This record gives sequence, structure tokens and C-alpha cells, in this order.
Amino acid sequence: MAILLIAEHDNATLADQNTKALSAALQIGSDVHALVAGKGAKGAADAAARLNGVSKVLLAEADELTARLAEPLAALVISIAGAYDTIIAPATASGKNVAPRLAALLDDAEVSDVISPDTFKRPIYARKCHPDGAVSTHAKKVITVRTASHPSASQGNAAAVENISAAANPRLSIFIQKKLSETEPCQQTLRRSCRHQQGRGGPIFEVVGYGLVGDLFVILRKISSRLAAISKAGSLHGPSSYIWRGGSCSTGTKRSYSQLN
Repeated sequence: MAILLIAEHDNATLADQNTKALSAALQIGSDVHALVAGKGAKGAADAAARLNGVSKVLLAEADELTARLAEPLAALVISIAGAYDTIIAPATASGKNVAPRLAALLDDAEVSDVISPDTFKRPIYARKCHPDGAVSTHAKKVITVRTASHPSASQGNAAAVENISAAANPRLSIFIQKKLSETEPCQQTLRRSCRHQQGRGGPIFEVVGYGLVGDLFVILRKISSRLAAISKAGSLHGPSSYIWRGGSCSTGTKRSYSQLN
């Protein structure tokens, strides 16, 4: 059976993660269909059709798919899932948002952050280890792919773009707005560095300008003693153990904290 790749896009352009997720999909099978769900997303669909390895692009457009919310997108995928034995998405915020819902609706177990097919491997311990995972025995596999582990697929294809209807909107969520958080920038950039030098028969690590100033090992011993004393007293309200030198921000306020004794 074919493989369904849920494409990541902003309606106008196709995200680069799709090219890497496609490379992973082609390791599982050769018949890959790309699903582009959005509103006014013909440009993204055409870009998906140019990726080598995509045999067909499915384009679904509806108002509720504009913001690519997980609920209407999952309903759409479920409506066409019968033709696929593997549903794959990049392990992005969007992919990880919709994949667990898909797996639950299919009564399946999602496999996340995959770096190799069949016997699924995924990184653990801050990506330092890559143990083998169990082979999925489900009839349909729902997978998110760690795109950094796969090369980008090439372009030059001319796959057909097929328009499909969106599924009924489950009306479980609505999109309100997208807004970037705003912060007041500091006039002075605080240094965040750790100096290393030899001394006293061993290395000395000195954290400079952002929280702690001085010999790190000495400071940590003092912090440990201070926290133990505070904990024994039954209160976590004590004098601060940190130093902030300077730190003049755009608000014009200055703060400094006492040094450890």
C-alpha cells in the first residue's frame, strides 16, 4: 500500500522538512503521496509535486484548514487513511501536534522521532544513544521523522496534483491569532561565558557575568551549604545567592544582589 506524507507548509511555500521526511518515507516504500491541506495552498502543492519520489499530491482546501489545526487536519487524514499503511510527518511542532491524535483515532501507537525505518530507531539521552525500537505490528503506522537524520530529496519531478474534499469540521478548536511574544531589550548585553584556566593542581571554571562570578566549584559548595541551611530552617526565603553586575535595562532600573559569604 501507499505511504501518506503530511506536508508542512504555510499555504504559500513548502517547508524544507518535507524533503527530509520524504527521504525517510522512500526508505519504507516507493509509492508516496503528499497531502497538502490548507487554504490557497496551490503554490505549496505545486512545490510538493516537484519533489522526486512523490507519485501524487493531494490538495485539500477549506477555511478550517488555513491554520492547520490538529483537529480538522486529523479528520481529513482519517477520511483517506484506508488507502495507506503508513502515515508520516516531519517531527515538527505541527507534525507532533497531529500525529498523536491520528494514532488515537486509528487505535494505533504513534512512533515519534524516527531515524531509521522498520525497526524504528530514535535518539535518547540528549540524542547521544540510538537504541533499536520494537517493530510496529499495527496494520497502519503513524510516524514522525527526525528530519536532521535524513538528507533532502531532490527536485525535478512533475507529479499530478489531485484536489480532494475536506472532511467535516469536528469544530473542536478555533484559530484566534498568531502573535510573537514581545520583550524589552536590554541596552547592555550580558555576557554568558565560562572561562577555563589551570590552577591549584586542576582546572578552574569561572562563570562570568550571568548569575555567578568566581570559581565555579567553590561557589557550588557555598550554594549547597546555603540551600541545606535554608531547607533545614524550613523556609526557602533567604538572601539571594547570585550577583548581577550592571544589568541596566531599557526601563532604567538597576539591581544588584549580595555575594555569597
